[in-house]
Amino acid sequence: MPGRKIQESIAIRDWINSALGAGCKSPAQVLEWIGQRKGDGVESPSLATIGRIMKDKGYHPTGIRWEKKGK
Repeated sequence: MPGRKIQESIAIRDWINSALGAGCKSPAQVLEWIGQRKGDGVESPSLATIGRIMKDKGYHPTGIRWEKKGK
């Protein structure tokens, strides 16, 4: 995540982990989840950033939702 402080990058990854744990099934749902919970001082990540992080975590698109491979 270029241009972000390390603390912001860590917070974004934590939010994504929490959103996935709460049942979000796509980058759009994760972005909405983050938007409802983040503070004013941190800019929301882009859908592309969320998608990259989800792919790093083993998720892949299967139509309108993403599923974790290797379950």
